[in-house]
Amino acid sequence: MKEVFEANSIAVVGASPNKDRPGYTLINSMLIHGFGGAVYPINPKYPEILGQKCYPSLGQIPGDVDLVFFAVAGNAIPDLLDECARKKVKAIVIISAGFSESSEQGAQLETRIVSRCRELGIRLLGPNTTGFVSMPKKLVASINHFDNWFDGNLAIGGQTGIFAGAYMDEVMSRKNQRLGYDLSVSLGNKADYDEVDFVKYSDSRPQIKAIQLYLESIKRPTEFFEASREAARKNKPIIFLRGGRTLLGKLSTRAHTGSMGQDARFDEEYLKSNGVIPVRDIEEFFDIAKGFSYQPPPKGPRVGVVTMSGANGTLAADAADDLGLGFPEFAQSTLESLRKLVPPDQVLRNPADIGFGMTMGDAIRRNSMQAVLDDPNVDSLLMIDLAVANSDYPNVAKTYSDLRTNGKPLFVVLQGGSVKDKWLGELEGTRIPIYPTPFRALRVIQAMGQFYKNELTPKT
Repeated sequence: MKEVFEANSIAVVGASPNKDRPGYTLINSMLIHGFGGAVYPINPKYPEILGQKCYPSLGQIPGDVDLVFFAVAGNAIPDLLDECARKKVKAIVIISAGFSESSEQGAQLETRIVSRCRELGIRLLGPNTTGFVSMPKKLVASINHFDNWFDGNLAIGGQTGIFAGAYMDEVMSRKNQRLGYDLSVSLGNKADYDEVDFVKYSDSRPQIKAIQLYLESIKRPTEFFEASREAARKNKPIIFLRGGRTLLGKLSTRAHTGSMGQDARFDEEYLKSNGVIPVRDIEEFFDIAKGFSYQPPPKGPRVGVVTMSGANGTLAADAADDLGLGFPEFAQSTLESLRKLVPPDQVLRNPADIGFGMTMGDAIRRNSMQAVLDDPNVDSLLMIDLAVANSDYPNVAKTYSDLRTNGKPLFVVLQGGSVKDKWLGELEGTRIPIYPTPFRALRVIQAMGQFYKNELTPKT
């Protein structure tokens, strides 16, 4: 998809000075986020928009144009495609809706546009898309306004606007546990560009560690799973949130994007065997992405737990059992180290319940976590802490940054109120994933561990 993500000159047909119109937001977003290429508004009604010279038509723009956005009625687009070809346009993005997702007439219009684009050698994103983000170009090209966009090691694509729009606005508005995205795209109706193109392009970027996809259909299953296996060979999972898994869901997707939901053959085991991690909801979708973004993979399923709450230790044990994770017995050296941190009559095992040690500051926390990280029987560490007034202490971030992790991933559960908010702020930037419950943290550990140990098994 380099024709889209690497564009250097962009025209917007349907540009507008009206802040309520998509033709305004598109141009404004490109400008305020620092896109260094040329931006050409197209609208015969105005001499300029947002300080940019406005042209009556594509043909009057000096020089070539790489990419054209259409924010006009769909039936106006076919007559403009030849003009795109004369300007050597490489790709177009159709923001407009009213195509195959809405009616037979709309589907015929979509087919007509795709056919002509293929004849002219022009690629197409959409229609019915909200746009895309390409941080290597500082190109935020979306009809959704973002105050911020944080660059990072993730890529996200959706057959809907929400993952290049409202939900990403929520993600980008976080003050803590931030996620950064190198690429984002709304695929819309997938008339040309689809998930295969996006996976292949994301896979080509070495800084991307995981690819998130929300799909209501898989357009080219054979090519998709070939691409997912190739990404998995580079340790890049596809975290896959499916729409249309159920009968009611299929009916919804037909009205939403014109698709018919997921093929029943693509069950969870099939997906996993092809390097894909299936998830059930948005919460899990982003929980697992954070794990891959922040931490190295666990080398096995053995989890060591340090907890300041006995109840949470028990809930963690239940969750681990449900998820097929192991809580190994600690080595004797680990038990001896932990014994120094608890009352003499304290029963010690995994999970290690430090209990009232939470009121004694950073040393007990650091030493107990270090003892478990040093244990040869442990592949990852889960720390469960209570962020309440009588357990508050200074240098929270230093407690974690001083740890020798031995290449093992570290996950934290924090529970509390204002003290929790304070700690989250102090821990920002440490790349430690923090979750509100043991189950959510352990689900991430399970997903990461299963992905890295999976043998890729191509299936038909």
